[in-house]
Amino acid sequence: TVSIVNQTAGDMELRVEGGGELGIPDRILVPGGSEAAIPASAERVPPAGIEGRIVFAGAGIERTVPYRVFPLPGKLEIHPQGGLDFGSFQPDQPPTRSLTLKNTGGLPLTIDIELPPRIGMEGARGLTLQPGAIQTVRLFPEGGRAGEWEEALALRAGESLFSIPVRGVTLEAGQTPAPAFSMRGADPAAQPPVPAPHAPAI
Repeated sequence: TVSIVNQTAGDMELRVEGGGELGIPDRILVPGGSEAAIPASAERVPPAGIEGRIVFAGAGIERTVPYRVFPLPGKLEIHPQGGLDFGSFQPDQPPTRSLTLKNTGGLPLTIDIELPPRIGMEGARGLTLQPGAIQTVRLFPEGGRAGEWEEALALRAGESLFSIPVRGVTLEAGQTPAPAFSMRGADPAAQPPVPAPHAPAI
């Protein structure tokens, strides 16, 4: 943000040169005795950054403001955030779950995935995400004894390390998954009202 203060009583119109790359208009009107806050931002910044000068001229003044802009480093966004649950499954019918990775930063992001022994993955374990890019990674359980289990895969993105829990229940061959329902008593308040007895006719 560039702030310009008009200390005079009259309005001040300024001509702007060199601000187009930062989205600054070529003319600015600052009312008398007020301050104007002019937002400046670059939509795309190359890895080397950008630099330049903005000239504000008018009303008998001229000011030059140098600037330098650098891109934000790569930043990883992971969905789902709570990890992956494979549920209950037969060993010969392993389910597949997806992990979505997005680079919300301004520089390319190198990602390495380290899998625990029980988890397999489709495709390469290393990838590079460009700024704004999204990649879906498909994972599946493999091997291991029957029973409930929970492990974690490690995901390194640049200098950051993420631990993502993965869990599931491997059934014995031919075992049927437990039914996913619960029982409870009826709510007395939900019972239909009992009609009052009619008075005998005379």
